[in-house]
Amino acid sequence: MLETSDESPRLTIVFLPAMLCDDELYRPQIEGLRDLIEPVALTVAEPSMAEAANAVLQGLLFLGECEIHAL
Repeated sequence: MLETSDESPRLTIVFLPAMLCDDELYRPQIEGLRDLIEPVALTVAEPSMAEAANAVLQGLLFLGECEIHAL
C-alpha cells in the first residue's frame, strides 16, 4: 500500500488490460477510483493472459508487503 499525505495507507489496485489493449481500457475506472485507491494499469508482454497475470503477481510478490486478492 502507498502512503498518502495524511499518513493513512491507500490500497493499490492493479488493472491488467486484455491482450492488445492498453491502460485506456480502464481509464473510466481509474479516474473514478483515484480518490479512494492508488490505481495502476500494467501492460505486460506475455504470450497469454494467464502468463501476463503470473508475471505481474510474481513482480508484486518480489516487492514484498503486499496482499493479493483475486476478483
